[in-house]
Amino acid sequence: MTIKNMNYHLFRIAKILNEHEYQNVIDISKKLTISPSTVMDALKELESYRFPFQHSKSQGYRLAYAITWLSERSIRSKLGSIKEKYMIELIETTESTNTDLVLRSQSTDVELVPTVRVAELQTKGRGRRGRFWLSGLGSSLTFSVMRTLKLPPKEISGLSLAVGVSVITALEKLGGTEFYLKWPNDIIRKNKKIGGVLVEVGKITPLETSIIIGIGINVRGYHLIDDSISLSASDLYSGGINLDRNLILSSIIVELDQVLIQFSDHGFEALRESWQRRHYYENKLVQLILNNQKNLLGLVKGVTSRGALRIEKSGQIIEFTVGEISLREVNKN
Repeated sequence: MTIKNMNYHLFRIAKILNEHEYQNVIDISKKLTISPSTVMDALKELESYRFPFQHSKSQGYRLAYAITWLSERSIRSKLGSIKEKYMIELIETTESTNTDLVLRSQSTDVELVPTVRVAELQTKGRGRRGRFWLSGLGSSLTFSVMRTLKLPPKEISGLSLAVGVSVITALEKLGGTEFYLKWPNDIIRKNKKIGGVLVEVGKITPLETSIIIGIGINVRGYHLIDDSISLSASDLYSGGINLDRNLILSSIIVELDQVLIQFSDHGFEALRESWQRRHYYENKLVQLILNNQKNLLGLVKGVTSRGALRIEKSGQIIEFTVGEISLREVNKN
């Protein structure tokens, strides 16, 4: 279902539900002065977006757990010293926050300022290699950050790995446990995917590069992210983080801002050790599936200063770049 034919009352109905009491279709239609059939259509659509509600034939509908809806004011209030640095754009729905900012950055008529664009619902989110990112309404975070770095495009290698470090650091500071990174851009817990990073390039000049960083995270009520991935899914709640989504988002923005400063000044090399320490597959035997569908087995031995994966095979180190391979751990049993 596209945004164009999305039910106009979708968010009104989603926000009228709560976790304390059941409400039937007639109750909801009276409160919002809309027809029962409109309510039913919206509820069916909410189900397709994995909205966390429960249904009882005799009692009606209620939330499976409390939801804190995103708020521009709340996000900004938690950014501390950088609260005026970023433009915060909170929207109900879009196909892709990354696509929105990529198109904006390529426009010659728009002044580029640091921007965070966050959507309650993203209907056509993208992951690495064109994969589809399926987010859940009310139970995930989908946002993009646009920044201009004083670096030429050739100097931004390893940026997606650096972003992963910022996300893990924020989650750890929020009390989360056992969160790791999977090369090149997956955020995992106990080998289950909770999120991912997608870095795209916008406007380019000889000395500057506009970059758009997309981040998607399952907060609670995890669901399958992509049928083609080798990891099952998990969420922040399973990792001990049961917090306001506004706080989680602002915490990631704060850490990301610091990482981007480090990256601009010193490149990925300044963050390489921190990334390797959090790599789930470090020193493990893995299977690499190459673009030509050939498989290769080897031990993970860190990454280069530009973010390429280092694999030891038959006593030799082979380097692989982001676009070349898919990585899986080999079952030792």
